[in-house]
Amino acid sequence: MGDTSYLNDPDVIPRRRMALEEYEGLPLNARDSCAARLVPLDECRRGTMYLPWKCEDERHAYEQCLYADYLNRVKLMKDIQRVRKAEKKAEQG
Repeated sequence: MGDTSYLNDPDVIPRRRMALEEYEGLPLNARDSCAARLVPLDECRRGTMYLPWKCEDERHAYEQCLYADYLNRVKLMKDIQRVRKAEKKAEQG
């Protein structure tokens, strides 16, 4: 397992590229910017036989990463819409 110090800081979204071997066990829909947090969570879940009260820190860090990623995508979309609106306004007048 790699460096998991980022789990303690919810504001940090890991942006490292994962090796192809690390992606092998992940479903296609989980191969996103938060995959680096999903790998330790899955390892913990398998090690504790999916007990719901175990791996809470890893699960919380993964969910925070998903939410932060969602907020970044919303912000990016708003920025794109603002630029398109400004371009359309410039074309008209």
